[in-house]
Amino acid sequence: SPLSQKVRKWFDNRSRKALARFMHFTCKWSARNVFYQENRDKIMNLTKQNSGAPPGTPVYFGYLQRTTTELMVPVTEDEMAVLQETANEWSLRGPPREIQCRLALKMRGRVIRDFQEQLYRYCGIRTFVL
Repeated sequence: SPLSQKVRKWFDNRSRKALARFMHFTCKWSARNVFYQENRDKIMNLTKQNSGAPPGTPVYFGYLQRTTTELMVPVTEDEMAVLQETANEWSLRGPPREIQCRLALKMRGRVIRDFQEQLYRYCGIRTFVL
């Protein structure tokens, strides 16, 4: 009956434990990620020239991976070892401040939204951000 379905749905919604969907602020860095961050402006400019598409479009992202790979081809094994060592250091201690700031600006909307959802879910408080 419709009433029993509604009751069952009510219990299903309230009986399961809420999945913790907290944002993780740590990152496992790779040599490729370090290379991209260190050469970001050059990679972005070349990708824009090669793709002819504005940043953020699917075509642009396809060319972004190719451009990064093309620029990594001439990297020697010694340079790759240095990049991997830097990646390990960034994984442990975090990247330099300018990279942290750039990534924080990029993720600020998701962080604020996640904070609002958690605040409402666990405290019942609704917030409004200007």
